[in-house]
Amino acid sequence: MALTLNAVPRPHGSQLFPRIESLPDSYGALGLFLCAIILLVVFSGLDLKITKKDFPCLLASSLITFLALISDSFAQYSSFRGITFSFSTILIFFLKFGVFAFWGTIFVKAALRFSKSFFEMENLQGTSVSKELVKYFVFSFLIIFLAWLPYYIVFFPGTPTWDGLTMINSAAGFWPPSNHHPYFFSCFFALVLKLRFWIGDENSFACLSGILFLFEILLYTISCLLIRISVPTLRQWVYFLFPLFFALVPQFPLYAQAIMKDGLYASSFALFSSTLLALVMVTKRQKNNNVGLIVLFFISAFFLCFIRHNGVFVVVPTALFLIGYLGLQKSKSCKPLVMSFCLLLFLVLSSNYYLKNVLHVKPSPTRETFALLGQPIAKAWMENKHSFDASMLKEMEKVFYDSEKILTDYNPQLYDPVKHQIRKEASPKDVAQLAFKVCKQFPKSCIKGLISHSYLYFYPFANNNVMAPFYWWIETGAPNIGKFKLQYTFSSRWRERVTNYGYIWVEKMPFSFVTRPYLPTYLAILLGVLIIFRRSAAGMILVLPIFLTLTLNILSPVNGDFRYQLPLLAVVPMMILWLVMFGQEGSTKVQKKILLTRA
Repeated sequence: MALTLNAVPRPHGSQLFPRIESLPDSYGALGLFLCAIILLVVFSGLDLKITKKDFPCLLASSLITFLALISDSFAQYSSFRGITFSFSTILIFFLKFGVFAFWGTIFVKAALRFSKSFFEMENLQGTSVSKELVKYFVFSFLIIFLAWLPYYIVFFPGTPTWDGLTMINSAAGFWPPSNHHPYFFSCFFALVLKLRFWIGDENSFACLSGILFLFEILLYTISCLLIRISVPTLRQWVYFLFPLFFALVPQFPLYAQAIMKDGLYASSFALFSSTLLALVMVTKRQKNNNVGLIVLFFISAFFLCFIRHNGVFVVVPTALFLIGYLGLQKSKSCKPLVMSFCLLLFLVLSSNYYLKNVLHVKPSPTRETFALLGQPIAKAWMENKHSFDASMLKEMEKVFYDSEKILTDYNPQLYDPVKHQIRKEASPKDVAQLAFKVCKQFPKSCIKGLISHSYLYFYPFANNNVMAPFYWWIETGAPNIGKFKLQYTFSSRWRERVTNYGYIWVEKMPFSFVTRPYLPTYLAILLGVLIIFRRSAAGMILVLPIFLTLTLNILSPVNGDFRYQLPLLAVVPMMILWLVMFGQEGSTKVQKKILLTRA
């Protein structure tokens, strides 16, 4: 069957405090949450008291609860109506807030105490350590490979996406060269697809998807290995949960078989974060020069910068803080890390100069980055059009082609309708000045526009209804589809079965708790609060790339798009491990035990 399936996203989600028709799903979710609390309380021997030392958990739970309740209002009404509609609504809001903040605190407190048992094992000693690591690496690779292989077979020769074909068009000469997607990475796509002149379209696409597929498995496997090296005091069975996570969650192989940049970026981010963990933890145990880790750090940072433009904004601040930290620790790894960072900066800056001044590649449009400004402006324009004065209308005309079209095309979760109306010649200064004036005069509308564009990153019971959570089709009207002769090897019924299985993990509780964008956000908030209260400089460095990525996601054109959150989902096991290390009572003793153990 030809690759022409329609890209129509499925309906998603239930709500936290919903209308009557979705009560069963929500009560099932809340029931599961309550059962988890009861089990954790029983097994950890915890009482239902919140004392002064539980304040970090209470603060984190309160912040998460507040964001969830605000998001629930916007999920139902796209406004604050669920909070400020009446006095009784406000009263109910604070009642919900108190109940969920309390039980959230008990849940976090019990989970952290229960996780202490993960560290009760004898340390690995002697020459068997290297053999154990080799066995773990091979076994982890096989777990992920064998679990992912059916996805690659069923979707053979891979699923080219809109972005993937755009990259190919740009680098292969079908379109004028553009750096909208990183041009050098696009050239890699086009270079592999040159094989089509010898082996045909399908086999060349299969080679490209196969390279991405195997490389992602390798990066995830190395990430699992680095976690084991960094924290060698866990029970044996705990280590195998890391590769099993990547093997069982179907979104990882579904992105791996797709020809696009997002799957490889997520695996590179997992490698970057695990290498960061290894550099921080291993450096504390030994002050020697860890050349291998620095090489891995450079490779993962290079991938992040050259696979997606946003990677630079994650790598540079993290590397600077890491250099400062290792310098204070008087580690011998600091100098080679500085050298590798300078080399990376040189490659990034020189490649940008070469693209612009030598190859004359068209730069990425600046209006792509205006989502945080454009959506509040559009919301205020819709709600207060007749209140705009003459100067503001003049600035609207300066920034937008047709501001009237925004009134009909505006989508609170998608920036594209607003983006397409922003003039190409409009500068960031023009947009920022307009946003400042609009938000100053209509602050409530602008806040509503901002929350409507970002709440899905904080809401457990809804999914993005604009973009599908994974790719298994060629989008209708996709660029350049007529230039390639592509057919899936297997019939559509097999792909439909795999697709339905993938959607179970997106829509059905409890699987959806793992894959929805809120999970990494909540873990990041909890980690951030606990690490600040523990005053751990190492912990702050570890979570820095996570918060930078989350910030970039909120600035992105689509609210709650799964592929933007995929890198953070890839480090969820690591974030849980960091919670165990930094979050529980007596975490200093746990860290000392880790540091005194020879890897």
